[in-house]
Amino acid sequence: MAKIVLSLDGKIIDQKFLDQSRLTLGSGQEADLVVPCDSLQPLHAAFSTIVNDRFIESLVDGQTLMVNGKAITRHLLQHGDVVFLGDYRLKYLNANAAAHSLDRTQWLEPARVRDISATIADAPLNLDYACAAARAARDRLARGSVTGVWGRFAGTTVEIDRILLALGSPDECVAVINRRPTGCFLSHVSGKLRTKHNGTVLGNQAVLLKDGDTIDTGKEQVVFHTLGDSAPVPEDDQGDVREAA
Repeated sequence: MAKIVLSLDGKIIDQKFLDQSRLTLGSGQEADLVVPCDSLQPLHAAFSTIVNDRFIESLVDGQTLMVNGKAITRHLLQHGDVVFLGDYRLKYLNANAAAHSLDRTQWLEPARVRDISATIADAPLNLDYACAAARAARDRLARGSVTGVWGRFAGTTVEIDRILLALGSPDECVAVINRRPTGCFLSHVSGKLRTKHNGTVLGNQAVLLKDGDTIDTGKEQVVFHTLGDSAPVPEDDQGDVREAA
């Protein structure tokens, strides 16, 4: 089961299993996970679960969170992600994802996966190793780009150079393109409108994107293009891409 581990100077302070649809964190006693840090608001951030995916998002208008050293407002969590909260560190751990969905998280040798699975309950992952592994994983991921038809990318082409590219706006519709070794996959995340893929409303399962596919998130429409030698999806992976998600 997925969980988050709060640590200070390498020592575990608290941990919570993400077995509910929403879990809040902050400096106030009303938060599900209390982090005694003066720089945090009483309700600073929240974890949410949508089907098999887990997200973290800032609850403070205009304020971002630091995840793996990058400022974000909403982030699709992957095994080993680290959230910086002042002097505290919050790590997201998902043993099932590490063992069975390596294309979603890190691309590691099987022996290394067993080592991580065996020690995950006793010690936090090393941040330097996680960052190096993430960089190595990105080198193996399928490549793609989007060309804007309307919205913020209108008239421009943007290469997807990170693991995830978010599309749309939180007040209407949010979708993400997830780069994996087996291809680029599109998933609907949230919003009052549903994401459309080639004019068809997207369901709860991620779909493999093909060159020329259109993605519509209401105020934003883009066309997806494959780049380079993107790896094909094995036939047995196409039946249940959500399981890999």
